[in-house]
Amino acid sequence: MEEWQRLAQTYISDELERRTSCAMNIQENMWSIKDDIRFPISIEFRNILYLAYGRNAWQSTWINRYYPGSISVSKSSLQELAEKRRVQGSVFRIEARPSLLIKFKTRNLVLVGLNRGPTSHYSELLREIKPFDLRAFWLTFLCQFWQERPNFLIVLKLVKWCPDLWPKNDSGFVASPRGSNRHLAWTRSNNDRVDPHFHDFREKFSEKALSLK
Repeated sequence: MEEWQRLAQTYISDELERRTSCAMNIQENMWSIKDDIRFPISIEFRNILYLAYGRNAWQSTWINRYYPGSISVSKSSLQELAEKRRVQGSVFRIEARPSLLIKFKTRNLVLVGLNRGPTSHYSELLREIKPFDLRAFWLTFLCQFWQERPNFLIVLKLVKWCPDLWPKNDSGFVASPRGSNRHLAWTRSNNDRVDPHFHDFREKFSEKALSLK
């Protein structure tokens, strides 16, 4: 077998495993699982990819919003989604956003900072990590952030614990049109929309949460 064919087959196999094992969607009805997510077993820091979508006129006041399929570990799946959603004047970016992978006994969650927030938001949540469990943290998150600030922090449920399959770099990509009958062209771009406070938050969250008894 030619070397390029072997490499192509390896890429296809890895991509299929990534899409299957790392599938995720929004965690609906957080109230129903709050008692199952009190004691984390393991926490990993990883980047996740988000497909930012808007129109040319929105760019100066762009707010990231979650929509089905917009968060993934697969760049190619987000590119396919962009092709499906594109209309005249569409603007797409793929952003590498920092996230927390949190493994519990019965489920795996991903906590993603979707938009920038003030330090006070993160401090408020960190104060609710009590010495005994994460119950108060999740109650505060549900009451004050999940409902009132739905696009600040997003919680996703992860099919399988597979941190090794997640993106290793923090590059962003921007799409450029090449005509109505051609796929979008993607080029690397500066990933400058990430909230710097989230990095500090996930460090402190991990330290506190993993010390729970």
